[in-house]
Amino acid sequence: MKRPLVLSLAFAAAALLLGWFLLPQAPLRWLPAVDVQLSIAPDPEGSLDQTHRSGLQALVQDLLEGQRGAAVTRTETTHDLRHRTEVPIYHLELNPRRRGNDLVMDFRWRKGSGPWREVRREPAPPREALERFRRGLPFWVRPNSRDLLLPGDPADAWTLIELNGRTVGDPARPDFQQLAGALAQRHPDCATAWWTLGRAALVDLIIRANRMPESRETAFRALERCLDLSPTHAAAQAYLAQGYTDLGEPSRGLAVLARALSRQPRVTILLQQVAYSARCAGLLDLARRAIDRRRETVPIPLGIENALLYSGAWNDFEAQLLAEVEAQGWRAPSQRFYWGYVTLLRGDRTLAARRFPPPPGQGWSPYRFGRLGRLFLDLCEDRHDSARLLLGDLLKDHQALRAPDGEYTLKLAEAAALLGERELALDLAGLAATHGFGCVAWYERSPLLAPLRSAPRYQDLLRNLRQRQADLERRFPPEAFGL
Repeated sequence: MKRPLVLSLAFAAAALLLGWFLLPQAPLRWLPAVDVQLSIAPDPEGSLDQTHRSGLQALVQDLLEGQRGAAVTRTETTHDLRHRTEVPIYHLELNPRRRGNDLVMDFRWRKGSGPWREVRREPAPPREALERFRRGLPFWVRPNSRDLLLPGDPADAWTLIELNGRTVGDPARPDFQQLAGALAQRHPDCATAWWTLGRAALVDLIIRANRMPESRETAFRALERCLDLSPTHAAAQAYLAQGYTDLGEPSRGLAVLARALSRQPRVTILLQQVAYSARCAGLLDLARRAIDRRRETVPIPLGIENALLYSGAWNDFEAQLLAEVEAQGWRAPSQRFYWGYVTLLRGDRTLAARRFPPPPGQGWSPYRFGRLGRLFLDLCEDRHDSARLLLGDLLKDHQALRAPDGEYTLKLAEAAALLGERELALDLAGLAATHGFGCVAWYERSPLLAPLRSAPRYQDLLRNLRQRQADLERRFPPEAFGL
């Protein structure tokens, strides 16, 4: 064999070998785009309860988003599968089962509308079973270099799977945060343990009253530790950005998201968080672009998009709200609240009063959007004494929070303005800005805030907000997010 040919073959072999070693470190944005519809098969055996099944589905989503940058949609059935040609669309249907402390991670998959292909797996400890699942996927997913998703101890792995299937505050697990903290301490290289602790601590910080500064430290330390171990963990990046936004530091939240989307431009939870953080900062063009990108990627409804409200697209807002309800039913008090709210913005108090109450057979939710709906219903029906009592209760609860939501605070300002409590409404509008809600367009556009706009201190507030928003617009143009 001639020397040049030998050298060429040696060079090619060396290049392939180098590529093999570098592939796990390749930036996710360099990989071909993949959309995944993720569902879970019925479990006639009953070997896993619904909490563990949901936890496994969430872990697979974390794997696909964080280690592949895939656009993942969790669905109940295969009917949401889309047929497009520009991006490969896979449907994965999980069929997990438990055998003692082992996990059987069978699944089936198909590409587009092609035939289903079955993948069978032997029982294995959960961490090993998840790794075998990764290796059997029909597209490349970056391997974990450390114990990123599950600890090696099978019992602790099952506890972590269970916690990931629960909502924070689930009465069945009042010890949620304590368990997550103990798991993170026992398995300091497990990103999911730190993510679970960070999620619990952040939600606790945001929704519960009188949380001390150490709650904030726990939340941010845990999320940052998760991202030290797994820098592309999408949910941890989104929650970290939300934490900064809700604590009145929108620039830090937007910086997290700009960095995240530069690596994972199609991940749904990141696009949703951009829409949220951007609308709170008043960057409505950025928020609308994130919504449009998310709709292109996942056209099924995924939550309420207030950026549509604040930009004046009320018909679009109501249409997407009702599309979500048609697909999934009235799942949250916020849906009924916003259905009445957008009607009230149009000036129709009679119709709004019919839309605020919960559906027949459901009582008023004791949580904040249920109570806010009752308050606005009283306002629509001119029950001002009752409305004042409700507003006082909401203010007492809301102002005790260590991380009050500025967007929600402005809703309380609107209620006070409708009550004719002008000075209180002005105070609350200022608090909303202090709490991080800086959407100038809504301070200027909301019909419910019209009685405040002639006040000199409201005009001062607008001037300060315009300056703050202009600074953020310069620092965070849509191009910084690839939008």
